[in-house]
Amino acid sequence: VGNMNSFWSSCDIGVAPNTTLVESFGLAAAEASAAGIPVVASRIGGVPEVVEDGVTGTLTQPGDTAALSEAIAAYSKDAGLRGMHGEAGRARVEAMFSIERNVTDYLDLISSLDGPTEAGA
Repeated sequence: VGNMNSFWSSCDIGVAPNTTLVESFGLAAAEASAAGIPVVASRIGGVPEVVEDGVTGTLTQPGDTAALSEAIAAYSKDAGLRGMHGEAGRARVEAMFSIERNVTDYLDLISSLDGPTEAGA
């Protein structure tokens, strides 16, 4: 997709089911959340760090197609829930994954490391 903002603005729900591929982060879920779209996803890999179950979306167990279907149906029937979880998702992504936050976190990590040591010391 050439323009992610345009793509996600055409969607009502982000869905990221997965049973085998373990994403270390969950980029599709983060992109949907950043666009204010609630996310239905499998509770696998790094996705639970992006999607807060019951707050920014719904997490299901990998392979649980019934729960996945129920979550999608719940959002499709409730515009208020979509809006509430979508806005919470946008706020979460902005707070946790902004460039400013990432730079600060990396600088804190680098500062916490021991400085170089002399060879053989």
